[in-house]
Amino acid sequence: MSENLDLVRLIVAPWERGDFSSAEWAHPEIEFVRVASFEGRVSTTGLAGMAANFREFLVAWEHYRAEAKEYRELDDERVLVFFRTTGRGKTSGLELRELQVEGAVLFEVHDGKVTRLVLYRDGDRALADLGLAGWAMSQESVEIVRRWSDAWNAGEPDFSIYHPALVYHPRADEPDPSPHIGREAFERLALGFLDSFPNSEFDMEELVDADDLVIALTVMRGRGRVSGADVTDEYVFVYKLRDGLIVEGWEYRTRQEALKAVGLAE
Repeated sequence: MSENLDLVRLIVAPWERGDFSSAEWAHPEIEFVRVASFEGRVSTTGLAGMAANFREFLVAWEHYRAEAKEYRELDDERVLVFFRTTGRGKTSGLELRELQVEGAVLFEVHDGKVTRLVLYRDGDRALADLGLAGWAMSQESVEIVRRWSDAWNAGEPDFSIYHPALVYHPRADEPDPSPHIGREAFERLALGFLDSFPNSEFDMEELVDADDLVIALTVMRGRGRVSGADVTDEYVFVYKLRDGLIVEGWEYRTRQEALKAVGLAE
């Protein structure tokens, strides 16, 4: 076992107990990067920046733990650790274990200090960034999204394809753009929309595979129940699937906005 791997194991041990207070292992000018599946990445330099960045994440959770599942020595300087995380959202009450969240952390070590630390919310994203594995959606996932659209247009939306602990993000221009936590909350949101626009249809003009996401470029056509006015609007839905269920979803106003968010456009 190498010295770098020994060091990483010592760093990780308190994390598994929920203790993230020590930074003695970090270089004073450490680069700290936090990568989400879809929201992008946040990067800081230095111990103060790392502490603030990590605190911003931890403050949203109670009893947060990171259990190491696998250690991989990539070369003489890099160690990749896969984690299963647990914890409860302070506001939502969402349990991370319900989403079966498995992330990864990349440690880059020089002269006994970690000079770069990259936290990945999704372990597959880490493998993709490092060129160690493909990161494309299966055709099955695309078909799940297509079937959801067909069921909605038939007036029989099937909410069983959503994970019970779904996290759903409405468009930023909605009256309440805050995330909806749980399948039941999303079902209320969707049925409320259907009540306002009965017989509405979402025409999926294009489905795009973007890493571990499915992007559905759609046009909504419907008639307002109260106004009686015909409405045509663009929606771009982005879905993250796991084990045949949608675990997270986002809405965007335009194709460009969504593609930019997943790094497919400038």
